[in-house]
Amino acid sequence: MAASPPGDSAVRELPMFPLQRLPLPGSALPLHVFEPRYTELTRFCLDGDRLFGVVLIMRGSEVGSDPGQVRSDLGVLVRILRARRVEGERWIMETECLERLRVHRWLPDDPYPRALTESWPDPPVPVDSELAQAAVVTEAFRRIVELLGADRAGGIPELRFDRLSSDPARAAYQLCSAAPVGELDRLRLLGAPTTPERLGLLAELLAGVEETLRLLRGGGDDLSPA
Repeated sequence: MAASPPGDSAVRELPMFPLQRLPLPGSALPLHVFEPRYTELTRFCLDGDRLFGVVLIMRGSEVGSDPGQVRSDLGVLVRILRARRVEGERWIMETECLERLRVHRWLPDDPYPRALTESWPDPPVPVDSELAQAAVVTEAFRRIVELLGADRAGGIPELRFDRLSSDPARAAYQLCSAAPVGELDRLRLLGAPTTPERLGLLAELLAGVEETLRLLRGGGDDLSPA
């Protein structure tokens, strides 16, 4: 069954690409594809609508067929923008992450991971509420950057306050993508039911990061790169 266009809430089968890092909607996802099953996935997508899903590997290896691999049932819908074949069957791909999705059921990995999925859009909420929370989170980011210092500001990727989207929901995802948190926390952020709840959780996580940095600084620990 072919994938349906983004925004269609019907359950649909998608090729799936489990990864050990979880991208969020609105972010770019560069991929270097070399495993035979994923080169086949790439060819399938390029011959069709260019859509596939990405989920987080919660336990197990990213490379090779790992029978003990545990995958999240929440992920993102991804579209291939450009693909270039290199060195035989290897592919370099530029992709964009469109929206979050839920996995209803995993199908056999034949010839690559597949699942029945459904899109999970964020419900609309008053813009003023989102903007107020986004401002709180943005200020927390600024404090963390100050604590890290200029030499460590690069440890927070893609963080340009002047380039945040005017769409509060998309801006929230941009802030979550830049947050210096672990992958399981990133999964929690993706799974927040609404944008205000997502920003509230992000504010809590950033408060923990800020507290840790202040304790390290107070204790004289070196925050410079290892």
